Amino acid sequence: MTETLKQIFHRMSIVFSNQLAILITIPYITFTLGIEEYGIVAAGIILVQICWVLCDWGFGYHSIEFFSKNKSTKLRNQYFSSVFIIKIIIICFFSLFVYLLAQSKLILVTNQYLLLSLFLPFLTGGLNPLNFLQAIKKPKYLVKPTFFSRILYLILIFSLVKNFESSYWVFVAQGITMFFISFYGYLVLFKMYNFKLVLPNVFFLKKQFFEATPFFLNGIITINFSSFWGFGLSLLAGPFQIAIYSLADLVLRSANTLSTVVPHTIRANYIDEPLQKIKRIIFSFTLFYLVLMIIGILVIPIFIKIFFDSSFYASIYVIQIMLIVWFIGSINKLLGFPVFSKIYDSKRLNQLVYLFGMLHLSAFGIWASFSSYQADQLVLYLLFISVLECIIFALFILMKYLKKPNSKAIK
Repeated sequence: MTETLKQIFHRMSIVFSNQLAILITIPYITFTLGIEEYGIVAAGIILVQICWVLCDWGFGYHSIEFFSKNKSTKLRNQYFSSVFIIKIIIICFFSLFVYLLAQSKLILVTNQYLLLSLFLPFLTGGLNPLNFLQAIKKPKYLVKPTFFSRILYLILIFSLVKNFESSYWVFVAQGITMFFISFYGYLVLFKMYNFKLVLPNVFFLKKQFFEATPFFLNGIITINFSSFWGFGLSLLAGPFQIAIYSLADLVLRSANTLSTVVPHTIRANYIDEPLQKIKRIIFSFTLFYLVLMIIGILVIPIFIKIFFDSSFYASIYVIQIMLIVWFIGSINKLLGFPVFSKIYDSKRLNQLVYLFGMLHLSAFGIWASFSSYQADQLVLYLLFISVLECIIFALFILMKYLKKPNSKAIK
């Protein structure tokens, strides 16, 4: 358990450093730009997040399974190279997609410099090797470079973002600092752990892509759903609503720093262990999440009123609801891969998550058809879906216990 907590701390430090740097700069950026122009930048932030989610393509979970089963250096390099190529392909296609959206005026990011600046973090963040370091249980090597890169990010933002014309530095700074993080990560993999880029077998590459796809869909539905709802909002609503939702999404992603890392790390360290060994750590983190949610709900009104002008006060309610969404979603993550996949299996879990995906699509369709494209209405739909998912998880787990109370699978 101690080693697991260390890895959780290392990975959480990496991801939280990224989110904390953004949280520190957002009040300054919103003050400099105003809520309407910040809404345009926020639409770009959503696109960057979606690109990074697409580039992961479920390899965060899949690589853990692959590396736990395959100790061969040759196979690991085939896998490493296949994932690297897949990420490059995704970045190219997504960049083209965003460019076409901008040319068609379907997104708010139409300013030429702002649009071009998006492609740098698409590339450098999309190729981040953190998942490989997690798979070999060595995320600690990115803690220091991430910390110092985030300091550089703060310096660049506060020095260079002066108005909307210079707002492209929000993304250039992100791209530059992510380059240093990714470069150092690959250097560690190449020099210390003998990773190398090789020309992978095409059939092997396709096999890894399709095997990781269920994990990717699982990640979208259980972890990154808010970014895709935000993308839908950015296609339908104006800058004000996007700005309000963006703050709530930022808080959610910052909180997800912990709740996403925990199941990843538990799975990496207990993938072959019985469920009994992880009950204590799951219960402890559930209580911890509850305390964080309550603190967040109480602190958010004070934080917004101190650091933002009155035009952002509408975000208080939206953020508070999003914190409840985060808490329930965090429980769903713990009930997912660490618990449900042990009681049943990963394939059954992914099938259940497809049902959750249909719920998200249906709910978004209803919201888009019958609402007035308001951010507060959107987060209430998210809350409803999260509660429903939690109930379904609990029912499936309970049924297994009732059917086979003495089964080894649930000890």
